[in-house]
Amino acid sequence: MQDLSDYQKKVLLKNSNVDKITEKHVIYTYRFKIMAIEQYLKGWTANEIFEDAEIDPHYFIKDSCNSCF
Repeated sequence: MQDLSDYQKKVLLKNSNVDKITEKHVIYTYRFKIMAIEQYLKGWTANEIFEDAEIDPHYFIKDSCNSCF
């Protein structure tokens, strides 16, 4: 994961789909993980899933959202 700015961390932590942020990872809620896998299996792209959850994929290194699946 790239270094997130304080602003990005603040925005992410306000999102109900984010459980916590460690030095190296964004930890998502169990509910989000299940929903994301269901959407992915229905053909959604990783970026669509993150955008639908109001998580800006541009906060992360290119294609890092894809590696979540």
